[in-house]
Amino acid sequence: MKRHVLCVVCGENEFSEGMCRKCYSQRKHLPALDPLTVCFCELCSDFYQRTERYRSLEPILAKKFHDRGVKMLGCEVTLRGKKALVSATVRGRAGAIHKTENMAIVLSVQKKLCDTCQKIRGGYYEALIQVRGEKKDALLKRLHHRIPSRYVVSVVSKKEGTDIKVSSKRIAQKAVNQLGCSITKSYKLITRKEGKDVYRDSYAVR
Repeated sequence: MKRHVLCVVCGENEFSEGMCRKCYSQRKHLPALDPLTVCFCELCSDFYQRTERYRSLEPILAKKFHDRGVKMLGCEVTLRGKKALVSATVRGRAGAIHKTENMAIVLSVQKKLCDTCQKIRGGYYEALIQVRGEKKDALLKRLHHRIPSRYVVSVVSKKEGTDIKVSSKRIAQKAVNQLGCSITKSYKLITRKEGKDVYRDSYAVR
């Protein structure tokens, strides 16, 4: 005769670990996130961790949950001073079952300028784009759409064209390469950092 094991909580048939499915589900939870601190730039409104930056907290949270084997289905974020209050809906495996849960999470938020905004505020730039020639107005318009405003240190109009100072070499090179025009590239040594020469890129486009 088969012996039926009952749930130690409610007396229903056992599902796992001495509990029925309902009681088991109520007591088994998805793995929570470890304490998390993110940085928020008050100038460009980006969130960032080390070299990674995001326009919102959602991608950061989704990645952290993914690392725990949990999928984030959605979340709502409320910023309050140095805290971010998060209500997240997540789904994953909890013991012997798959389940969906709502989690309340409190993140620490450090408000400070990101590296890019620090460079811009200090007038530092890694690349100079000099727009010249008969097509300069059209090229300038295309560059305006290809360089995010937060990377633009300054735009100076001159008789012969326009100079654009860009805080990131990578962003400047990517924008220039997409123009499909004549490009002349040069370099200028501006300083030494940790024993290495640091150069500024210059692009003459026409």
